[in-house]
Amino acid sequence: MENTNPWIIEGSSKARLVSVTPDAEGTIGYIARVTSKDQSNPDVKRLLQYCAKHGHWSVFEQASMTVEVVTPLAIAVQLLRHRSFTFQQFSGRYEDQQEMAKHTEDLSAYNSLFYMPEEAREQDSKNRQNSVFAQDPGKTDAMWATMSTAYMVAAQCYNDLLQRGIAKEIARFVLPQGVFTRLYVTGNCRSWIHYLGVRDDEGVAQYEHVELARALKQVFQIEFPTVSEVVFS
Repeated sequence: MENTNPWIIEGSSKARLVSVTPDAEGTIGYIARVTSKDQSNPDVKRLLQYCAKHGHWSVFEQASMTVEVVTPLAIAVQLLRHRSFTFQQFSGRYEDQQEMAKHTEDLSAYNSLFYMPEEAREQDSKNRQNSVFAQDPGKTDAMWATMSTAYMVAAQCYNDLLQRGIAKEIARFVLPQGVFTRLYVTGNCRSWIHYLGVRDDEGVAQYEHVELARALKQVFQIEFPTVSEVVFS
């Protein structure tokens, strides 16, 4: 199998469809009408509106979607907290981290391996979990200089350990959280609705996670257009 679906890129992350339940929304509607005399009604919009309005979320569990994601490790750690999803992640025990360079095209990456923010952000003085964009452009230049130095040293140390015969599972400990990783994420429609609702929330979720959520939301909207209109508009 070769995945030729297009990537959707949002800042620090990118996502693309792997697979989805055939006729996903039709399947949800068909199963939701389990007690109806006519399950074959192709008009599902009003049905899904009713189910969402009245909290009948179980019907949205009847279709699933798998998406491929490339994102910084620090954001992947947050994504993994969504336990209703199932995951398969790039293994730094099995493969040299340099392999990830094949998957970071079009992302803001230093040496094709590490995430480099395009603009500096400062700590929000009112919210310890939030950041705000720096007004001084010099802070971005200083951030780039410091981060690129740290990334360069980390890469050199990682490669040195490998050259000395140290196992990849040990060598990877010197890599920072800014290193890119790759995951497959599978969840039912209900899980995607919940995830997108809580992570596409600028000022609450970390900015880079908002970017990831927005890339995933675009995939979701293509595959679940009626559901998206019902729950997100």
